[in-house]
Amino acid sequence: MPYVDLNPNRAGMTEKLEESDFTSIEQRIKAVSREKSGTEKNNSEADVEPVALADFVGGQDKDGIPYTLMDYLELVDWSGRGILEDKTGYIPEHEPKLLEKLGLTKEIWFKSVNQFSLHSYAHIGTESQLKAICAETGKKWVAGIRQSRQIYARKLENSLK
Repeated sequence: MPYVDLNPNRAGMTEKLEESDFTSIEQRIKAVSREKSGTEKNNSEADVEPVALADFVGGQDKDGIPYTLMDYLELVDWSGRGILEDKTGYIPEHEPKLLEKLGLTKEIWFKSVNQFSLHSYAHIGTESQLKAICAETGKKWVAGIRQSRQIYARKLENSLK
């Protein structure tokens, strides 16, 4: 998957993963960005129906990719920064790391994990991700939404300043 997602970058067509047109990485980055900002698709995106992508399921015993989305985004970003002699493109050092652009920092991750371990939550993520889990599982609520609002909202507020 990273090989295919990095093709536009390696061909020198773009330095930014979010500008890698018609790739799953572009689609996933836009989805995360919309979710974090709480916005819908913009007019230019509304005409393009996204391809149904496999879900990242982490270590859960479900159908899907057995990694987390965060791990995959970091892997693609890290791989794209490698300079290869037989390729013209790469992600330059001055380009911020993808997880930082999306506001997914170590601070947020460690706060989430700390809450997870302290309270034995079954899931970690943004409020909308936790609500999606409720919809998928038919539950009315899932533990950790209040903490999720506090952890992720602070970071979003800071990134908008």
